[in-house]
Amino acid sequence: MNAYISDKTFAITLQGVEVCNRTSIQELTPSVSTTGNLLEDAYSRLLVSFHQFGHKPSQEMLRALKSVLKTLDHMVRGICPDNIFLSSLDPGVGKTQTVISFIEALRNSPVEWHKHVSMMVCVSRLEDIEKLVTTHELNTDEFAILTSDKGLNSQGCPDQQNARFLFTTHKMVETRTEGRHFDDIREFHYMGDRRQVLVWDEAMLPGSTLTVNRDDIASLIKPLRKSNPRLGDEMEALFNSLGDDENGARRQLPDFATQFGLSVEDMSSVICNPTSDQERALRSLELLSGRWITVRNDGRSGNTMLDFEETLPRGIAPALVLDASARVRQTYRLWENKRGGVVRLPSATKDYYDLGLRVWDTGGGKQSFRRKKEKLLKGISETINLRPGEKWLVVHHKAEPGLDIPAELKRLLTRPDNVSFINWGSHDATNDFANVENVILAGTLFYPTSYHESLGRASAGLSSEAGDFPGDWREEIEKGEHKHVILQAACRGSVRRCIGDQCAPCNVYIIASRKSGIRPLLREIFPHCSISDWKPVAVQPKGKIAEALEFISEQLDMDPDGYVTFKEVQDAIGIPDRSNFRKNVREHPLFAEGLERKGVKVAKVGRRRAFVNKQPELFDLLGHSWDAP
Repeated sequence: MNAYISDKTFAITLQGVEVCNRTSIQELTPSVSTTGNLLEDAYSRLLVSFHQFGHKPSQEMLRALKSVLKTLDHMVRGICPDNIFLSSLDPGVGKTQTVISFIEALRNSPVEWHKHVSMMVCVSRLEDIEKLVTTHELNTDEFAILTSDKGLNSQGCPDQQNARFLFTTHKMVETRTEGRHFDDIREFHYMGDRRQVLVWDEAMLPGSTLTVNRDDIASLIKPLRKSNPRLGDEMEALFNSLGDDENGARRQLPDFATQFGLSVEDMSSVICNPTSDQERALRSLELLSGRWITVRNDGRSGNTMLDFEETLPRGIAPALVLDASARVRQTYRLWENKRGGVVRLPSATKDYYDLGLRVWDTGGGKQSFRRKKEKLLKGISETINLRPGEKWLVVHHKAEPGLDIPAELKRLLTRPDNVSFINWGSHDATNDFANVENVILAGTLFYPTSYHESLGRASAGLSSEAGDFPGDWREEIEKGEHKHVILQAACRGSVRRCIGDQCAPCNVYIIASRKSGIRPLLREIFPHCSISDWKPVAVQPKGKIAEALEFISEQLDMDPDGYVTFKEVQDAIGIPDRSNFRKNVREHPLFAEGLERKGVKVAKVGRRRAFVNKQPELFDLLGHSWDAP
């Protein structure tokens, strides 16, 4: 069967995987025959699904996706080395769909021994499992679900060890394998043996952070002292000594478990109704008991002691990890260079030329929102109200007493029904907004210095006992985490979609002060994007900029369906040199803001670029393409 992807420039013969230039289009059929060649069958299914979704990745991206399929095929055949294979393709390229296509090819393969091959897919959230289950047309006896949610588990086969496909969570893997070899966990087996294929969706880390600050310890002193005075005194002594430690100091903690004969469960039981923060502090103290720790100053929060916990089970490799943030995070690089065992699969460049980033140079952390909530909410609402008929997505801090951004923002919006909200923490959990072209990051996530060092030590396998953690490593970890959260949050919107090797058009507004260091990182996160200032409080343009905006408005008022070329504007305002016009007018932030307020966009008209009214239906019919102002 020959079938071609329709993008007018190239086509792919599914069986044989021939890439060539064509102008004629043959419709793809919805089904793919099975040849027994698992790699090619899965690739054929992938291309068919892309065509049905209207997804048109570049040839480089297709080659990278085929390397994912090749890795899975090697696992099936038992020839995959015991490594972590890392695919770092950007959001929206098709990594998850590639795994789905492989599952369909495997379950439909006519090869007899393929019927005894099983897979395990690990995801970060329960919602991800629900989506996987609804995507596949698996029979109930073919798949099992292993989570903490019994209702979700009941959707699959109750006999988990006899279901070919097992869906579970990262947390379940960490919980069931704590201190044990991966091969010894019977719950993950199929027919008494380890499953041959293991897929880990989203971030994988070899360890998790352990941090306890003085406020955490202070919250434990009084309730512990009531039932165990000596332990309460020990907590008070630890509180005081931690305050006296120098930044970067390393020392050994007392062995609380041995000294007082208490486990973390025992410590928790003596506190009536402990808060989640108290439970976390108790567990961290139990894990750090008797170990060397590092002390790091976290500014307003004071000194914090840190180290890390090994959470990745022994023997989990080979495993395929699908993490779009692997391109920007430093954690994987430290893992590669210090621990080893990580193999990066071929990747592909995604071009963000059609992404317009606008940065409001002001603080956007939770503290900033508490101090200047009215100003920030006014700026966000006025920006949205300029284009109330369009869809918007706002990524915001979690609600707390006195700060509920969605509720307070809705009262200021002209069309609140056109605005969706997700909080930080869920910013990488959904693709429901892939058609939303306007995204506002209402601040960003900021973690303390102790967290970045703990994360870096976990990635490198460098315990506090083993030595100091270099400051430049910690700085790179911090930058990588900034890149990670911004990439994931922004890519909830239309920027995640691919048109060839480019992103779909999207506007992303970011609140970030210059002190955060985020702005210089944006071009590393989004190659070839455009970056301009976002100033919600309007500054009235003057001089040539004002003249240009007035001329464009007059011309489009007279002919709303027409357009005004760059050259016409340049001549009208009397700037003979094109480069001066570009530098002093077209690329000036006030000019871009003025166009946005007037609802004017830039379109390609033939080989020229022109200013047009916002009438996409008309210009689509005329064959013109849209660009960002």
